Amino acid sequence: MAPTGTQGETRISDSIGAHQAHHPDRTKYNRSSSDAISYEDLLVAQYLEGLKKAEAAGSRRRLNRPSKPASPYMQKFARSDQAAVTTTSAMQALPRTRGGGSSRPYSAAPAGRSSARERKRIDVKFVMDGGEEAEEGEEPRDLRREGGRTKSKLRPMSAPVYKTKRPWSGKSASSTATVSQRSRRNKALYRLQPQVIRATVYKNGTQTDAVRVTAHSMKTFLEACTIKLSLQFAARRIFLPDGTEVKYPEEIPKDSEVFISCGEPYRDPTSNVKDDAHKKLYANWTMNGVVLPAETKKKPKSTLSKRMRKMLESKMRRVMIFRNGDGTEMFETTASAENFGRFLDDCTSRLGLTVPARIIYSWTGSEVTDLNDVPLLDRCLQTSTTPLYGPVWISKGERFSPKGVKAFLETTIRHCKQKLQAANSYKKQLQYGLAGETQQVNVIEILSKTEQELEKELQETEEGIDEFTEAKRKLQDILDEISESVVEEEGAGSTYTMKHIKEFDSSHRLVGQQGIRLKVYENGQGDGEETVFFNLKEASKGVGNDHNLLLQRLLDVLTRWARVEKNTTALSTVVTKIFDREGKEITDVYSLKTDQEVWISFGEPFRDPNVYCLQLTFDKVQGLDLYGERNVAVREPLNSDDIPKGEERPSHWEATISFPLIYDYEEVTYDLPKEVQDQKRLAVEKRELDITGHFLQHKDDPSKVLYCELALQPKKKQGSRDVWPPRSQTWVINKRGQIYCRSMPQLALAVIEKWRVDKQFADGETPAQGLAVGLEKRQQGNPYQQWVFSEDGFIYATAEPDLVLTYIEAKAQDDDVVAMEMMMAFGQQQPPDQQAHSSSSDPYGEDPDFESNGEENADGGEKKDESKTEKDAYPGQVYAMAVIPRLPARHPWAKAQRWAMKQERLDNLGQWKHTKAQNPLWNKLAYSWPVNSRGEWNEDCDWPMEGYFIPYAPPIKKMTRKPSASEAEATYGSEQKESPVRTVPLRLRVLKNGERDTHRQAFVVGPDLTNMMRDLNRTALNGKRPHRRSQSREKSLEQLEQEMAQKKQAKKDELKALEFQLFLDRCTALLNLPFAARRLFDQDGREHDTLDHLQRDQLAFVSCGEAWNDPNLSGQEQQRRTILATLAADVNAMKQYCALRNPMNMVIEVEGPLAAGSPLVVNPIAVSPEERQHILRGPTPEAELEEEGETDGNMYANLSSHERAHIASDQRAEGLKWPWERVLNVSLDQVMEVNQGSTSDEAAFSNADLYRKFKPKQPKSPRSTRLSHQRFVFADGFLAVQTAPYLVVGLEQPELELSRVVLCKKSTEDASQRWEADTQGFVRSKLNPDLVLGAQMPSTASDDDAAAPSSSFCGQPVTLQHQRTVRYGTANQKWSFEKETGFVDAFAADIKDKEITAANKASVCTFAVCGETPLQQTGFAVTGVKSADPVIVCAACARSMRANHRLRKLEDATEFVCAVGLAPKRNVKMMGCFQCLNGKVDLSTFEASNTVTQYDKELKRLRQMSSARIIAREISAYQTVQMVKILAHRNGDGRSTEGVVMNGSTVRGLLDQCTYNLQLSTAARRLYTQDGTLILTVSDLIQWNLACYGMAGMDINEQAEDEKDKTADKRQDSSSELKVSSVLRIPVEVWVSCGEQFVRPEHVDYKRKLLLQQREERAGVVLELEKEKHVLRQMQGRRTNGMEGPQYISTLSPDAPVMVEGGWTQPSMGEVKRSLVVHQLENHLQEVKGQQKQQAGNHVATRPVIDGSKKLYSQPNLKRVKVYKNGEPPDKHTFAWGSSMSEILQDGTARLDMRKAAAQIYTADGQRVTDFGEIKRDQLLCLSHGDHFKGSKGSRNQVEVKANWSRARKKDGPQATDIMVTSNKHPAVRVDPFGPPSLALTASPTED
Repeated sequence: MAPTGTQGETRISDSIGAHQAHHPDRTKYNRSSSDAISYEDLLVAQYLEGLKKAEAAGSRRRLNRPSKPASPYMQKFARSDQAAVTTTSAMQALPRTRGGGSSRPYSAAPAGRSSARERKRIDVKFVMDGGEEAEEGEEPRDLRREGGRTKSKLRPMSAPVYKTKRPWSGKSASSTATVSQRSRRNKALYRLQPQVIRATVYKNGTQTDAVRVTAHSMKTFLEACTIKLSLQFAARRIFLPDGTEVKYPEEIPKDSEVFISCGEPYRDPTSNVKDDAHKKLYANWTMNGVVLPAETKKKPKSTLSKRMRKMLESKMRRVMIFRNGDGTEMFETTASAENFGRFLDDCTSRLGLTVPARIIYSWTGSEVTDLNDVPLLDRCLQTSTTPLYGPVWISKGERFSPKGVKAFLETTIRHCKQKLQAANSYKKQLQYGLAGETQQVNVIEILSKTEQELEKELQETEEGIDEFTEAKRKLQDILDEISESVVEEEGAGSTYTMKHIKEFDSSHRLVGQQGIRLKVYENGQGDGEETVFFNLKEASKGVGNDHNLLLQRLLDVLTRWARVEKNTTALSTVVTKIFDREGKEITDVYSLKTDQEVWISFGEPFRDPNVYCLQLTFDKVQGLDLYGERNVAVREPLNSDDIPKGEERPSHWEATISFPLIYDYEEVTYDLPKEVQDQKRLAVEKRELDITGHFLQHKDDPSKVLYCELALQPKKKQGSRDVWPPRSQTWVINKRGQIYCRSMPQLALAVIEKWRVDKQFADGETPAQGLAVGLEKRQQGNPYQQWVFSEDGFIYATAEPDLVLTYIEAKAQDDDVVAMEMMMAFGQQQPPDQQAHSSSSDPYGEDPDFESNGEENADGGEKKDESKTEKDAYPGQVYAMAVIPRLPARHPWAKAQRWAMKQERLDNLGQWKHTKAQNPLWNKLAYSWPVNSRGEWNEDCDWPMEGYFIPYAPPIKKMTRKPSASEAEATYGSEQKESPVRTVPLRLRVLKNGERDTHRQAFVVGPDLTNMMRDLNRTALNGKRPHRRSQSREKSLEQLEQEMAQKKQAKKDELKALEFQLFLDRCTALLNLPFAARRLFDQDGREHDTLDHLQRDQLAFVSCGEAWNDPNLSGQEQQRRTILATLAADVNAMKQYCALRNPMNMVIEVEGPLAAGSPLVVNPIAVSPEERQHILRGPTPEAELEEEGETDGNMYANLSSHERAHIASDQRAEGLKWPWERVLNVSLDQVMEVNQGSTSDEAAFSNADLYRKFKPKQPKSPRSTRLSHQRFVFADGFLAVQTAPYLVVGLEQPELELSRVVLCKKSTEDASQRWEADTQGFVRSKLNPDLVLGAQMPSTASDDDAAAPSSSFCGQPVTLQHQRTVRYGTANQKWSFEKETGFVDAFAADIKDKEITAANKASVCTFAVCGETPLQQTGFAVTGVKSADPVIVCAACARSMRANHRLRKLEDATEFVCAVGLAPKRNVKMMGCFQCLNGKVDLSTFEASNTVTQYDKELKRLRQMSSARIIAREISAYQTVQMVKILAHRNGDGRSTEGVVMNGSTVRGLLDQCTYNLQLSTAARRLYTQDGTLILTVSDLIQWNLACYGMAGMDINEQAEDEKDKTADKRQDSSSELKVSSVLRIPVEVWVSCGEQFVRPEHVDYKRKLLLQQREERAGVVLELEKEKHVLRQMQGRRTNGMEGPQYISTLSPDAPVMVEGGWTQPSMGEVKRSLVVHQLENHLQEVKGQQKQQAGNHVATRPVIDGSKKLYSQPNLKRVKVYKNGEPPDKHTFAWGSSMSEILQDGTARLDMRKAAAQIYTADGQRVTDFGEIKRDQLLCLSHGDHFKGSKGSRNQVEVKANWSRARKKDGPQATDIMVTSNKHPAVRVDPFGPPSLALTASPTED
């Protein structure tokens, strides 16, 4: 390939030179003596060059083409021999063409072929090259290239040599052949096509993006590849798929694939795939991961860099370093052992220290001075192949801090424990793999390894375990060694590391006189901080001991800084005073500290810069177990790191009543050091809390418990970071009167009744006596948490209406109160600095309340001592707020009882404007109050109100003058009267059921329902006054009053029930019951449903549903009752499940009238199944006539009471109208009806009967019956009542997410009235598709077995519920709408779905219902249970386990089996919903009733026992449910029919399943195995099955008592259990009998086979008989179809003078013959049947004789007969069985349901049967209880006699039948005159 162009496009000078080299004589000839070439010669040379190019190109194109005969138009140039030789030599240098060396003349060249290439300009070099070669005497280039070839003599071009043709005779054979062959290879020029290179090209090394390229030359091909492949460089090289490089275009096969390179070598595109396949094929799995195959082709290159190798050679070390005191952030550096200083510099840079590193400590605290002393990290802790040294701790010069070492050691020890745990687990798996226990192996990779690999890995794992164990022990020793230093550092704090540094006093000469930097604020301002520097050294010059002069200089500096505002109240512009934060004036400059906050004053007194508000504060609580005697709670300061960020949210905390039960107390024992004991004892004495109070416990970390208190703190802005937790200063007030903090809404402000407060205000004189106020768990309806807001700014307690909320930890000052002291005191009484009140005079006027307070203060010392004694019981209990009697309005501490709300939320700005306060200061401060001037809730405000709770608020009503004593008394009394008068709720002392210890009682206060009772007393009809009724009404006034009283009493009962339920809810919380409290008992054991008959502070007992447990009984009796109660609870749960498991024929029904607001309930359908089918088929004409006949008599029969009332009202109004009013008020429809009456009148029709028959019926108004309440229409998304389409199904409260479903008036715009039914049976609300209609589940009955009513779905309301997405357990949400009848069927689900739904409601484990079959149901994952498999329980078990385990509801639908049922198999102890029958009951479809009956009898039996131990032993002895699988066949069917597989645990249940699944006409009674064994119990069936497999006598319930024997025979037992389990999984074939004798299956199969064989034998005869019969019928048909008349022939007989012959009635001869053949075939068929019957009998006789002596084969002679009652028709017979006369009589009496026992048997013709042998099988018999045979009309005659008797008495009176006939019997004639005639009686068998 030429670099200057593509192939075939060489330069003209080169081509001419080459041509001259080929023809040296021509070159020499062309040159003249002047060495010049003529222009003509150049043209000729160019022409020849063009021909050569065309010839060369043609030769290359024809390399692979077959030779064709030469064209006759080919011409040749005449050549000489020399020219031929030179041409031949030249052609040898070029590729040989297929057409030989012949060429065509220019005249034969095709037109249009010349191009720009062929007309190139002549290159001058062509002329010069030739001349130079001639002058230098050199050979031409081509000749030189040929080497040793003989040079021929050149001839001039002017004398060419022409080759003459030889004659044909002179040619040789070879020459002739050559010429002919050459001529055949020559091809016509017009058929020579240019060569095309066509291939699919790829980039080098890829095989993804392919393009198709077509070109005529290599150059254009490469250019096209460069463009189409978007190469960055020009394409230069071409490779074939095998890597061969292409040099010429001929080497590229047509339509092949090639790879283009830009010059780089060939890259195999499949190398990556091959490498991946090689790695996948030869890769191995090991403990350390995947080991790839070794690369043998390339020499492995070292991964270490030159620098790393150099470092290793120079003994560089990797060292792990930490900052001193830190053990979490690790750094790594490299250091040389010889250069210690360089290592310190590296540590400084790596750790980013601001001071150079100076000291290095090891983890024991010793100083390291040589890197060779740094220990090497254990091999198991190394993270790479390069060894790591350390760790060491870097210090900047401070003392060693062991805190960082502790953190590092704890983290590393934890890491070692995790590794050890994982290694031990893996070791156990390896041991299982070596032992062959593949079922225990969970790691799949172990199963694919050989035994040698497993042993090797086991050895490596054990070595790793030893290494980690040794490392852990070593680290633990170091941790124990530094533990004392860690404790010392924690006690010393930050000064621990600085103890070695000498401390100087600030007056030391080395320190010098320092300046002061102050933070200065204006008086009364909390912001606008300015920093002022005061040079104390310069200001002290010349002062001496004059501190006032130094203070004046400081005031001058502050004056220069101060800028007095225009609106300030300052007296001058010169700073005259300085105050600190507490308001104390600063007089000594040297007492100031750097960065101290000061407030400057211009002469005015100090004003507090802060506004104080109520804030919720927290302290940490620690529980201590003091020497095992008692548990105490001690408060501790809460540090910032105790609560991580984000966990201060209320969702992480749970409020508890009393100290949390789930808490790990810290034990304080005598084994502890005395210092620790003294420390704990001191903490208890100083900071002990009441454990019965209210606390907060962290939900995830139970060890974190907080105690909440109230305090005053400076008000911060919303979202300030200085307040913790956030929004702890924000309080919320709702309309229920509760006050709670936004940060912890589960706590509410409450009056603590048991803590009385007897303190004094900060002045030390004014007493504060009342009840403490704190925070308690928020409870609805608790009167101690409800507050009443008065219109004058005071807050009363609902439970204590005479006491007012007061903040008692404050000082009284004339200027604003300094609240910081109160905040810092936290209950500590601090006397005021400057204030004294005169005790001789009363500056507030005469006030009786205040005087009484003074009297109480007279002996306040004693009361103070008492309060101190009460407080000392729990010294940590501090209360800053209390409720005390209200102080006079002008009392200095009356401000402590006034409160206000400050609302600063951006979304409710301006709320203060809704408060109409007389005092303008309230509007100035933007305070709000929740009630208006009338004492009612301010509805203009946004509720609930939220804001800051501000104490010491100014009065709302501005006081203009000082009231007198009488006015104050009247005002105070009126305020007390206007305060709400509330009934104090009932308070009881409550204990748990059966509890004896009265110290564990809890005071529970009932809810306050005063307002509801007041509203109830106001009216009895929902707050409306009863309107008067006229006397024309049906009900009298007394009835109305009685109805109102009943409604009022019903309302009272509802309120009492509500009060009782709320009281039980509070008992549940206060007593920490595991379940909700349900029942209440007094001391005598009487149960109470309300609180009416209980007295205040009476002792009561609550239970979670169990029966009364008398605390005075003995322990054994209590235990007995408890055991029986648990068993009764389980039995009652099963009974409730059976009552709910299969609701049938339940539909939606409207409860009450068909009116808007009527609720929808679920009730049984109002019609029978036959009537429903009748409605489904539609009305019949007879029914329509009947209905028409019924309604003709009463025109109002089908009208509702509402419509009848309208008609009566219209009639009364019509009677009061004048005649013209009646005409004017006629409606347009009535007028049109009158005008058109002539056309629709009956007289207009000719046939009045037809008119009345086909007259269109007017639509009838349906009656409001129960059936109309159950029929609906579903159209356009509305579910409407069929009889009232304007009433549709809607929601009672659409704004609520879950609401009750009621009837509503149809509204097309209301989306809550539209529904959508899907294919699964759900009826969705279009308002919210996630909500569906559902029947509310009934409330479960009480656990008391004495009164356990059966639950039912009747009357349960239909509500809107969240859709449950599981497959089973949603039966109450599935419906089925029948369009034809209009019924909406409830529980439209399969039986399994209904059972799971009932089980979840009745608290029955679904394992007892479905066994081990996984079902998709509601499940909960249990955490904290040690089990290899995930523990998932059903909803019923989850409700029982929620108090002891942490549960997580499964989000996705999952199929599972309840783990509680599988717990015994998994060896896991779990207690589910069954307390003592877990896994011992079978409540499947056919076993539930049997199980409940069995355990109900067992419960009754156990109640007769008196020993609790025996009862517990009996219950524990109940065996688990043993399920068995059978393959049932009908008795007598053999194995010809496919059996039905069933599961059951009892024979009775299996028989019920067989009756249902095999569709038996009568109940199944017996089960037989294939050998005829009668199965009586499930264990018999299992033992029989095991005996069939050679395992007879094996007890599947046997448990070995000796554990050693178990260990010795472990493998044998496991194999036996495996065999038994495999056998029990195979269904056992059984045959079900309804009472008949067992028929062996092989006999049935033989009989069936014999019948088939006999049928085949009869098939030919039957076929021939049918054919002949068919032909006979055809002949008879043709004869009758002809209808030919007979012929009359005269005869000589006088009896028959005329004889009829022929005719269509006379058969032809052919018919007679056919009839004869048919008769013969029938006879033959009968003979064949008789022979087959005889053969069958002979075969039966030849069967092997069975030994009849065995009891199994001594069956009774049982016969089946048809029996019917005497006097009834025989077609009413039924079947009866018996082996004797008495058995037939007994069975017939039961099956015919006769009132008296049958005593006589008659045949159908009246013959009496006296012997059992006379009875034949299936004989029709008549049974009589003693009467004579009556026949089929006997009963009718008897009825007629009775009818005649009744008619006679009705017509003639009762005396008509009082006739007595007496007769004397004749002694000779034995005739009964009143009996039937003797001839009518049947003769006895003995008579002749």
